[in-house]
Amino acid sequence: AEPRASGVGVVASAAGGASPYPMLPWMGTLHGALGAEIADFLQGNESAEQTLADVEAAYTAAAKEKGFL
Repeated sequence: AEPRASGVGVVASAAGGASPYPMLPWMGTLHGALGAEIADFLQGNESAEQTLADVEAAYTAAAKEKGFL
């Protein structure tokens, strides 16, 4: 089957040997922490440094809870 227009780039990347995105279990935890903490930064209510510290704290807590750390 041929890829649809929306998938042509993905297929070309894979055919070209691109490495896949590393969606390992802890990456979902990182995405969750980042998504929960980045809004204040994007709205201009928090510095990048504070946001990164918040993301790190949220990820560390969640990763420990899930047994990754």
